[in-house]
Amino acid sequence: MENFATQVSTVLGNLGGSVLVMIVMFVLGLVFRAGFSKSLRGGIYTGIGLAGLNVIVNQAVAQLTPAIQAFSDKFNTSISVADVGWGCSGIAFSWPGLAFVMDGLRPGAGMGYVLPEALADAGVEATFLNHAEHPMPLAALAKAMARAEALGILTIVCADTVEEAKAIAMLHPDIMVCE
Repeated sequence: MENFATQVSTVLGNLGGSVLVMIVMFVLGLVFRAGFSKSLRGGIYTGIGLAGLNVIVNQAVAQLTPAIQAFSDKFNTSISVADVGWGCSGIAFSWPGLAFVMDGLRPGAGMGYVLPEALADAGVEATFLNHAEHPMPLAALAKAMARAEALGILTIVCADTVEEAKAIAMLHPDIMVCE
């Protein structure tokens, strides 16, 4: 039985994500009685869409990799990830290195926040803080930076104005980005 499970796992692993998603969508269509033709068409369209998304993401990553490597070399870090959109969430989970948000809370109450320990446990080496999509009051930013430093996570802190940049500079971020 164990040999059979290993063989099935090998076959499914070799099919690739697009084919596997196509099969799952086809089976789900049959389970929900969409009919053979509609289930097959839906599975094929989903598989093709996912394959197309993978081609686009791979091209974007190939184009960005030299710039990311140059950035990493210039600042003497081993950061290897850049945010190229929501379609790359699978890449973010498989590449250690960079988190796009982190909060300064300690474990306990804090549903909906990103805990520094969770990022450190996931192998994150650097995090963006205070970017336009997730602004932080200065006190919360200072707390998040202190938590990042305690866990060995580099901080890339964004500033929106000259005044904010001056205040943030007093906190000594590893890298500051003026948005």
